[in-house]
Amino acid sequence: MYNNFSFAHKTELVKYKNKYIQTYSFGDGDNVVLSLPSFPHSGLTYLLFLRHKKHVNAKFITFDLPGWIGYSENTFDDDKFSFTEIVNIVDSILNHYKVDRFNVIGYSFGGALALQVAQRFHNRVNRIVLVSTIVNANLIKNLMIVRKIKIAHYFKLAKAIRNVINKSALDFFKYFRAEGIPENLLDEYRGMLGRLNNKILLDSAYKLFTSDFTDEFNEVMDKEFMIINSKEEDLMFKIQATYIRRLLKTEKSIYLHGTHDDFIFKPDSEVVNKVIEFLGSQDNKISSTEVMM
Repeated sequence: MYNNFSFAHKTELVKYKNKYIQTYSFGDGDNVVLSLPSFPHSGLTYLLFLRHKKHVNAKFITFDLPGWIGYSENTFDDDKFSFTEIVNIVDSILNHYKVDRFNVIGYSFGGALALQVAQRFHNRVNRIVLVSTIVNANLIKNLMIVRKIKIAHYFKLAKAIRNVINKSALDFFKYFRAEGIPENLLDEYRGMLGRLNNKILLDSAYKLFTSDFTDEFNEVMDKEFMIINSKEEDLMFKIQATYIRRLLKTEKSIYLHGTHDDFIFKPDSEVVNKVIEFLGSQDNKISSTEVMM
């Protein structure tokens, strides 16, 4: 089904604090795109986003966050998730790949990370793509999903979030097997699931849903942004997208028709092309658009 894309990727281990972070790179272009995944996935999922492309005019670099799905070793003290730690890991990855200037894309949880990466490496980041991103959790603190995460964190119900992820994974594998994704890639991902750290997973979600990254956002306002969200996704993402666009006032926007997961599960070729054009080129004139999914 995917004769135009080989799913080929290069894997490299990056040493950090005497531990190893699993990284991936793929694509044909010269411009580097640091790709930050959605919770709790491996960065390898960006291969799925690009699966309909024969040639990718950018070099995507991504990695597995410690404690999430993937092969990176745990670098967190006492299994406590830290955004600062992730940005420090990114610093080591950029040094390993000898990256100077780069663009960044963050999907869902990855969007919050993207803002902090852009803040830390302000003079090296050109463009930022945020997909269904949580920026200010104060705006959604009364939503049921946020209240459940806070309760689970208070009572240390780390196994509960692992059970939810395992259940979602069954649908994940069923869908992509039917889509014709190579079995070796699915096997690789299945192996990653066994390395989840329940405590880090729960603490990651808790930190996201109790944080406000508006200050970080304000410090990178001078960058070029593309904001992507779906008209059918959960209310919390709609609230955040409205807030982001109000802060920016001017940005390139893509409005999807589909669920939150469809950015990866059912990538629209027009969306993929616009994202790659924005991230992989120095000269971009992309207008706001609405794409049916």
